This record gives sequence, C-alpha cells and structure tokens, in this order.
Amino acid sequence: MFRFFKNKIYRSYFFRRLLLLTIAAVILLFFLSEQILLTGMERYHSGVSACYESVQNKLSYTVQRIEFFINRIYSDDAILSDFLRYFSNSAEGYLSDRLDNPNDVKRGADFLRECKDFATELDYAFRYVIFDAKNGITNSIRYMPDGNATFQFNLTETDLAGIKNESPSAYIYRKSLPDPENLSADMGEILFVLEPGQVFSDVPLDLPGSIFLQNTSGIIPLSISGPNPEKMLLLLPEDEAPSGQVWGSTFSRYYYVRFADQQYGFTLYAFADTGALFASQQHSSFYLFIGLAALYLLFVFLIWRQLYHDESFLSDIIASIDAAKSGNFSRTAFKKRDDAYGLIAAELNDMSDKINRFIQTEYILKLDSERAKMRALQNQIDPHFLYNTLEIIRSRALYNGDTEVSDAVSNLGNLYRSIVRAKSELPLQTEVAILNEYIHLMEFKYPDNFFFQIDIPEEMQNMMTVKLWMQPVAENFFKHGFRPESGYNLLMVIGEITDDGFSLLFSDNGTGISEERLAEVMAGVYSEAEDMQRPSIGLSNIYSRLRHFYGSSVSMSFYNNETAGVTVRFDFKNPLPFYKKEDHTPCTDC
Repeated sequence: MFRFFKNKIYRSYFFRRLLLLTIAAVILLFFLSEQILLTGMERYHSGVSACYESVQNKLSYTVQRIEFFINRIYSDDAILSDFLRYFSNSAEGYLSDRLDNPNDVKRGADFLRECKDFATELDYAFRYVIFDAKNGITNSIRYMPDGNATFQFNLTETDLAGIKNESPSAYIYRKSLPDPENLSADMGEILFVLEPGQVFSDVPLDLPGSIFLQNTSGIIPLSISGPNPEKMLLLLPEDEAPSGQVWGSTFSRYYYVRFADQQYGFTLYAFADTGALFASQQHSSFYLFIGLAALYLLFVFLIWRQLYHDESFLSDIIASIDAAKSGNFSRTAFKKRDDAYGLIAAELNDMSDKINRFIQTEYILKLDSERAKMRALQNQIDPHFLYNTLEIIRSRALYNGDTEVSDAVSNLGNLYRSIVRAKSELPLQTEVAILNEYIHLMEFKYPDNFFFQIDIPEEMQNMMTVKLWMQPVAENFFKHGFRPESGYNLLMVIGEITDDGFSLLFSDNGTGISEERLAEVMAGVYSEAEDMQRPSIGLSNIYSRLRHFYGSSVSMSFYNNETAGVTVRFDFKNPLPFYKKEDHTPCTDC
C-alpha cells in the first residue's frame, strides 16, 4: 500500500506535497474563519441595530408621554397655577400660596396629584422630577417603586450631586419651560431622571458583549456581559467609525458598533469579543472544520493514489523491459495514461511491435491468410440448396394432392428468391411482388377469415424505392391488429396519385389503437435516438430507411380509421426517382 516509500524520490515528493497542502489548508482555514467571523459580525451589527431602534422607540414613547403631560399642565389654568407655585417656591411659600387661593383648590387644581397619576401611568419609569427655575430655586419630587413620594425644596449643589451619585446610570431628559406670561422666554427647565430598567425593559438584549448608552449624564448600561464600558471607550480610534475592530491585548480582539442619536442626545455602543462572535456561528464553524478536514484528507488520498499508481506503472515498465531482455517482445497491457509515463509505455509497446514484425516469418503470415480464407468459405451458404429443398417439398405436396401446401411452399420460395436476388434499390412493382408473396403466405395461414386488396396505379409501378419495407408494414397488422376470433379481417394496400406526388395507404379493420399509445408510437417513429427499447422499432426503422433514400420528399402518418382499424400513410412528393428501362438506373426527370 505504501511501497512507494521505499523509493527515495517518491518519498521526498510525498512529504513536499504534504507540507504544501498543510500550508494551503492553514491559509484556507484562516480565510474561511474570517468569512465566518464576518458573518457573525454582520448578524451582531443587525442585532445591535434592532436594539438601537428599540431604544429610540422606547425613548420616543416616554418623551411623547412627558410632552403630553406638560401640555396637559399648560392647557389647564388651575393646574398650571398650582404648578407655578411648586416650581418657584419654597415649601412654606407653596403651602401658604395654596391657602391664599382656595378657589383653585376647590376646582381640583392639584399639580402633585397630576404628577403622581403621570408617574403611575408610566409605571414609575422616572425616579426624580427636578424643577430648576431661573430665580435660583430648585425643587424635586422622588417617586418610590411602591408609589410613595418625597418632596424636596431649595436643593443645593450638594443635593443635586447626591441625586446624580444615587442614579449614576439614569437617563435624564430635560425640557425647557416657557413663561406663561411671555412664551418666548423660558422660566427654567424640568428634568425627568428616568430609570433605564423600566424604560428599556423590552429592548432585545440577547447579544454577547456589552451594550450601553452614553450621554451628557454618563454611561447607561443596558447589557454588561463583556468588557468594561469605560475601558472599551478608551480603545476606540479617534475618528470613531460606525463599526470596526479594536485590539484589547495581543490575543484579544473586539468588534464594536456605534449608533449616534441627535434627537435624544445619546450614543449607543456595543462591544463583543470576536471569539464569542465566532462561537455564535457554531454550526457554520462546525461544518467548516468538517468540510476542510474532509477536503484535506481527500487531497492526501489523491496524492497517495497518484504516487501509488506512478510506482505501480513504473514497475510494469521495468518488468516489460526485463521481458524484452529475455527475448519476449510481446505487447504489455499498460493502463491508459496521458502523461510522460504513458508516452514511455506507448513507445515501449511500439518498439516491441516493430521487433515482432521483424521476427514474424512469411510462413506464419501465409498460414494466417489461408486460415482466414477457409473461415470465409465455411461461412458461405449456397442458396440453391434451399431452393432445391423447397422444390422437393412442393413436388411432394403436389404428388400427395395437397395443392394448398404446394402453393404455400412455392410462395415461400418465391419470397426468399426475391429477397435474396433483389437489389437494395428496386422498382415499386418488385417491392409489391414481395409483399404479395408474403400476403399469400398469410392467406394460407388464415384461409377463412383473412381478405386483402392491393391496388397500385400504373403510374406508381416504376417509382424506385428501397427493398423490403412494405412487408414489415403488413406484418405489423398481423401482430397487432389481426383478430383471430373475427370472421372478416381485411388489409388494403391502396396507391393514390396526389397533386404533388403519390401516396400509399395501409388500412385494416383491426383493433385500432388508443390515442395515448398512438402519440407514443408516433413520437418513437420520429425520434432520432437510437434506443432499441423505444415503441415501434419496426416502423421507426422503415421510416429511417425511406428518409435516407427519399430525403424530405417522404413523410409518414399514423391514425385510427373512423369505423375500425388503423391506417399507416406514406406520402411521396416530387421530384421522385423512377426506373429507366434503357440503362436500368434511377432518374428524377422522367
């Protein structure tokens, strides 16, 4: 199996090829791995894009609800009045001002109740509402998940820093508030400190790595299952491309995606280890390794197979040379090859043939010639033997008074004599005579229920045709259309003169043929495929011979009669060859 290893040349060749194949496999593996990783990056990018769109939709919904809440305050004068009291007052000022305006209280003007209803409506998606007035007063409302609220007035910078430290990952939405007395001027702003866990609860985050938002408030984590966000932001290039790859260390590489939103002032970042992205394509990577391993083994097998056959072929060449040295110059049955080995083997056999021709004696050549002549003579059959035998049988039948058998034997002899003596091209009347002998034989076989009629116009008698094509058409009737149980089976062979030539019709009153079978037969007749299993090989053979002789001047059709049976029609169009008695050659100008 590995006998070529004994040859130093083949052994060295095998290991060189194996080394090159391994290098190529490693390069291909790296390239295909990068393609799989690229697919994983594209899917990750699509997933982050869906996450970004979901964040936008969630923020858009929340902001719209906030805008609607503020518009609702400004649209109700009593609630707006109560809101302004809270917005720019201390706790004492707010309470005393409400006592000084009992009419607003009677009308149900309670901004704090409206604010709590709004918090309940958003399922406490915001933790703080901060009212920062331009007069320096900053008030706030803090809502707990259980629905309780705490109120703070006159917040200091320290208080605001405490709120920021308490909610380092919150998203802060700011809204400037116009002065009701002068809508072109602002009286301050309102801040909603949103809880990310509530606002972005339905955002799809089933992705590897870290996904977070960054705005003026800081970093808002959405999913941290990978590298630290602050560390990853330091690795980004200065141009901050929308996506790309960064190296965390010598052996760690990360793929990042960045989406910036100008409307809500945030940027979404996603970082994932490329190893995790490659692992996410485990099916593709599995098939890759299996396919590459199979391909590698296939090439190793092909190299082994080539070297094995080369060594075997070379051994056969050496064995042939050794045989020639011992005087045996016979040809060696080498396997066919189209390379240098095959050329050497062909030249070696050619040399052996030439040496053998010199060794061959004239006696051996003459002996082979005489043997060939003897075999040819033995294969010859004297037709006169058959004629004489049939004549003896006919005479015996006449002697016994059996004229029917005598006539049948006579018809058989005449049919055989016509077939043997007639040329391959003959006048139609000779072909009709052959047909007539065959039909008389069938009349002998079916004396009581077979009738026939042959009517060929005189003008058609000398038309040249091919030998023995009409008899198979008639035989087709006896094979497929003849009904032995019927008392009247009719076969008619009618010739017709048409405007552009002649027609021959073979009609019977037999069993007919179904339309499906008819289409199948005609398809087989016109098919050019040389398939011996196709339908109606006999009719196809007849048509092929006629087409070869007449060319496009002949056509054939096959159809059921209206009453019973089938008609096979042959149409011959001018110009047609005719028998010329002067020189016995076909002519087309008669």
